[in-house]
Amino acid sequence: MTIKGFFEDKRYIILSTLLVTVFLAFFLIVLKIQWEIIVVVIVSVLLLFFIMMGVEFSRRYHFYNEVAMNLAALDQKYLITELLPNSGFLDGDILIETLQISNKSMSDYVSAYRHSQDDYMNYLDLWIHEVKTPLAAIDLIASNTNTREMKEILEETTKVENYLEQVLYYARSSSLEKDYIIQKVTLEDSVRKVIKNLSATFIQKRVQLQLENLDVDVFSDAKWLEYILKQIIDNALKYVTAGEGMITISSETHDQSVSLHIKDNGPGIADSDIRRVFERGFTGQTGRFHQQATGMGLYLVKILGDKLYLDISIKSEQGTHVTITFPKSDMMFQ
Repeated sequence: MTIKGFFEDKRYIILSTLLVTVFLAFFLIVLKIQWEIIVVVIVSVLLLFFIMMGVEFSRRYHFYNEVAMNLAALDQKYLITELLPNSGFLDGDILIETLQISNKSMSDYVSAYRHSQDDYMNYLDLWIHEVKTPLAAIDLIASNTNTREMKEILEETTKVENYLEQVLYYARSSSLEKDYIIQKVTLEDSVRKVIKNLSATFIQKRVQLQLENLDVDVFSDAKWLEYILKQIIDNALKYVTAGEGMITISSETHDQSVSLHIKDNGPGIADSDIRRVFERGFTGQTGRFHQQATGMGLYLVKILGDKLYLDISIKSEQGTHVTITFPKSDMMFQ
C-alpha cells in the first residue's frame, strides 16, 4: 500500500473537503469576519482533515503491510487466514471475515473432494483385485494346456495384468507418501525379482542379460522400486530386436550416491524426443510403431522417482541408457 494509492482512493473525500472549505471561507467573508479569523479557521479545518487522513493511512498501511509480509513467507498461500492481524478499522474487519468464510467454504469443498477421491480409490483397488481373480484362473487353465493358442492367451493376459498394475500404481502415485516404507534394499535382490517376473519375455525374445556389480545397498521402498525397474526393463524388452537384444544392468558407487545403469542395444530414442520421454502420453517416433506403447510407463517412473528422491535420467547412445541415482543416506526420509 502506497501513499499515492491511498490518496487516489480517497480523492472524492479530499475533493469534497476542499469544496466545503471553499464554501466555508466564502460564507465567513460574506459575514465580514476578520481575515485573521478566517485564515485560522480554514487552516485548522485543513490541518485536522490531513491529520485524520494520516491516521487512517497509518492504520491501513501497517495492517496490509503485515498481511503482505505474512503472505510472502507462506508456501501454502491459503493459510493466510491463520496469520491475519487485527485490523482496527471496519473495512479491514470485513476483509478478514470474508476471507475466513471463503477459507472455510474451500476447506469444506476440499474435504468433500478428498472423501470422494478416497471412495474412488477404494473402489478402484477392489475392482482391480477382483479382476485379477478371473485372470489368475485364465492363467491356470492356459498353463495346463500346452498349445500355441493357449500360449498366446497367456501373453495377452500378462499384458492385461501389466496394464492393471499400471492403473493401480498411477492411482496410488498421488498418495505415495502414505504407502511407502524406506529401508535398506539390495539392488541385486530387486533386479532379480523383476527379471524373474519378466523371464517369459526374455525367453520368448531370446534377449541376453548381463548383470554387473549389483551387490550394493541403497535406501528406498522395495515395492515401488521394483515397479520402476520393471517399467524400465520392460520398455527395453519391447524395443530390442528378438534374438539380437542385449540388456546390461550395473551399478556405480559414488561418495554421496549410488547409480544404477540399465542399457540396451535397441533403436534408441530420437534426439527430438529425448527431452519429452517423461511426459504423460508421449510415445515418440519409436513408440508409434509399437501398438503397446501408451506413453504412461516412463511418466509413472518419473513421478514415483521424484517422490522417492531418485534422480532418473535417460540418454540415447547406441541404444537407450537409463540411470537411476540413489542418495546414499536415509536421513532425508526421516
